Amino acid sequence: MSGSQNEKKKKMSMPAGEAADMLRVMAEELEKGRISIDEEGIQVAFDAPVKISLKSKDDKLVVKIQFKLCMTGDDERTALVVEAKQRHGSRGPRKKGTGPKKAAGKKTENYKTLKKRMSKDFNAIAKCCRDEETLPDASLVEQFCRDSKQMCTYKGKGDAFYDAYLKAVESFYRGFLATDLEAIHFAVDSLKRMKKECHHKYK
Repeated sequence: MSGSQNEKKKKMSMPAGEAADMLRVMAEELEKGRISIDEEGIQVAFDAPVKISLKSKDDKLVVKIQFKLCMTGDDERTALVVEAKQRHGSRGPRKKGTGPKKAAGKKTENYKTLKKRMSKDFNAIAKCCRDEETLPDASLVEQFCRDSKQMCTYKGKGDAFYDAYLKAVESFYRGFLATDLEAIHFAVDSLKRMKKECHHKYK
């Protein structure tokens, strides 16, 4: 099998009869949230699709399976943090009061792309703070703060929440610089609440 983090892929070639038997067994197992590949029982994530494709080749069927593994809380947190570090790199925190730098001359980013990255980064931050009681990576925090400021420049996407949201982001960043987990927890909870309220109104 191949893939990154918890994403897995498997490609097999077999006679049509064997492929049909395998798919019947797999269908029964998927109802229980499991899947057997190479006689190995694997827990499948319920919140992700299982993709199966079939292609005829040389009197056989090529079966391709793509799915995500079910991960424990610790595994999921680790994967999120590793993925975020791969996207942003790892840097130490900036000096107090400097704030995250803004990229100069950068073209306006697609809103959906921005929001997708922010969602992943915020989940990684929240898991670090809540599950492990540790500070998130500095590069992750600074990227999220930059993205938050960028997000609040988009009109019609939640303008009424922008001021309060940016204040919560600033409180979160100050708590991070002061290594104050209690302040970070409070700010993260505020951001979660505002995110829920904003999405309820604008989605």
